[in-house]
Amino acid sequence: MFDMSFLELAVIAIISLLVIGPDRLPQATRTGLLYFKKVKNEISKIRYEIEKEIDDEGLTKLKNEATSSIESDLSLLKKNWHKDVDEIQDHTKEVKTRHTKTPKNHKDSTDKLHEKK
Repeated sequence: MFDMSFLELAVIAIISLLVIGPDRLPQATRTGLLYFKKVKNEISKIRYEIEKEIDDEGLTKLKNEATSSIESDLSLLKKNWHKDVDEIQDHTKEVKTRHTKTPKNHKDSTDKLHEKK
């Protein structure tokens, strides 16, 4: 985390020994390390929250992309379905018009054919 060499740490230790004194140095070291640990934990929590927010934004973006893709596919399917339904209706109308245009005596002519046999 901090890029400190052994020499820098030795200088800090000697100055701390001279300023604080040998009697209070162990307790000061514990207190300093405790605060250092608390600060480090808080930084980790903040980093975690930031990463979580970034992930949430990424997931939201992914969700929006998936939703728009699904909506466009659904729109295309709906359009094709309407086209197919229209074709079926046109074909049905065509069959009905053919059926209604057949001569009325058509039934009679088919009956005569069966009678001859």
